[in-house]
Amino acid sequence: MKLLISVLLFVNWFSTAQSKKHLLLDAASKKPIEQANIDFLNGSGTHTDEKGRFNLDKNASSIRISYIGYQSLDLRTNALPDTIFLKQSTEVLTEVSVAGEKRKYQRIFPKRAINNYFMENFGTGAPISTILMKAIFIPNESKDTSKIISKIILYPTDYNTVSLGRNAKFKKQKDQKFAPFKINLYTVDTLIGIPVRQLFVKDITVQLQEGETKLIYELTLEQQLNFPAEGIFISISTFDKEYYEAIGFKTGPAFKTIGISEESAFKVYEKSFAFYEEGNPNAKWFRDKSMWDRKNTYYVGLEIY
Repeated sequence: MKLLISVLLFVNWFSTAQSKKHLLLDAASKKPIEQANIDFLNGSGTHTDEKGRFNLDKNASSIRISYIGYQSLDLRTNALPDTIFLKQSTEVLTEVSVAGEKRKYQRIFPKRAINNYFMENFGTGAPISTILMKAIFIPNESKDTSKIISKIILYPTDYNTVSLGRNAKFKKQKDQKFAPFKINLYTVDTLIGIPVRQLFVKDITVQLQEGETKLIYELTLEQQLNFPAEGIFISISTFDKEYYEAIGFKTGPAFKTIGISEESAFKVYEKSFAFYEEGNPNAKWFRDKSMWDRKNTYYVGLEIY
């Protein structure tokens, strides 16, 4: 009987130890940090939940904790405290200008590959569906996190529709490129490479102006941020059909696309709201199969300094 009780106590202790959660908090505010990256440095990892909690991999001897705007932290698991505090990065943006100093600006865009000139890659394609959100990955190839993201650049375009029948005809939908749409920035899941968390609480509504060929959104000082080492996503979404019709448009715009190489990191992901309301966290990100199969991407980019 004593042996049975001992075994049961051990099993209960072992189960508790295996499922023990650790807590990640902001060092200053003591508030939980949600969706922080927990890298077990063994090919696996996880994220903190909405309360800042995470489970430790029993096979991990060390972990690395990272989150945009905070200093990364490397810890040994054999001395891991129950509560971990993450300090905000000391790199703060300030509106200081030094006389005679010239900022060096750099624009990051996907590069065209030979398949850009294949027949299937001509044109702009259709506008983005009202039930979809697209996200284009922008890599930080230098891993230099001191660079600041200052502008988001996109190329809205008109598009063609095709009338079906014996004499199929293409009809250009003029001035649709001036229809408004929404953009945002998303952090990157470093484990599987998909978008994780939107950086602006509300999507930013933008619109190409007459006489312009590209849309340049200049981030305010409060919106500017350091370019994460793991890269970042630019998201694009549209409004519903009723909204566009009310302001004189048929749909949102299409966007300039280019052919890219197999190795290019500027890949496109999409999230559907066909079965979920917009903003529902259960809506999942997937590869944009059509874009991946054709080796296409949207010609969007960032300006950094």
